Order: sequence, then structure tokens, then C-alpha cells
Amino acid sequence: MVFAKMLSVRNALALVALSSGLAVVSTLPASAVDVAYPASQARQGTPLYRDNCSSCHGDRLQGALDAPPLKGDSFMASWAGQPATALLEYISTNMPQDRPGALEPKQYAQLLALILKENGVAAGADDTPPIAADTLGDATIPAAK
Repeated sequence: MVFAKMLSVRNALALVALSSGLAVVSTLPASAVDVAYPASQARQGTPLYRDNCSSCHGDRLQGALDAPPLKGDSFMASWAGQPATALLEYISTNMPQDRPGALEPKQYAQLLALILKENGVAAGADDTPPIAADTLGDATIPAAK
């Protein structure tokens, strides 16, 4: 959400710059690709989610207590079109809320794959490499299909 708000501020500044005749240079890649993950990685995220996330975010990622949903329209409104690295970094540094950063990088990547799957992002081919912070590059979170 913070990243989405930063983009909104950037977009507002771009409008001001355009209206005053200034050139605007985007910080987002011109031709980002949709993030891809192997189905097996999302399956590996299921028990991790149950053990580390469901008590706050609900059994079906629907949100619970004060925790927001991790799937659905409101989630996708915040994250669709954003760099996948931004979401991975957010969950890696802030979750679980009671012990941020407690999981291994591979486990956070498995959770990201599960979140993508639950939001209708199709898994890649069987030979799609697993998501990892150093392999995501410019990949973005696509709109749910």
C-alpha cells in the first residue's frame, strides 16, 4: 500500500510537470513482463501460509482481524501493475507481523507464488524457474484474469 501511494504521488507530480511543460522520466520499466512462477512453488507456499499467515489474514487469504485481504479486488487494486519485487520485499521485511523477516527468502518467495495463484495469476510452464528476489527483474504483478 505504501508503494502504491508513492506511485500515486509520483503520478500527481508527473501531471504537474506536464502541465508546466517539464519533461517527465518514468522510473518504471517501459516494457515490464508479467511475473511467472511454477505451480509447485505455489503449492509449497500453502503450508507456510497456514502456519505463518492464516491467523491474521484468514484461511482463504480473505483478511481477518486488522489484517487486509491478500486476494481479491482490493488487493489487486493495490498491487496489479506493481513490480513483483516490491511485494516480495514488503512481505519479507514486514511479515509475519509478530516476527518480521523470520522466514527464509525461499519461503517468502513460495508465499508470493501462492498469493499470485490465489489472485488468478496463472502458473508458468513446468520449467518456469522459481521466484527469487534476484531473478524477478522487472516482472510485474498482472491484473487478475
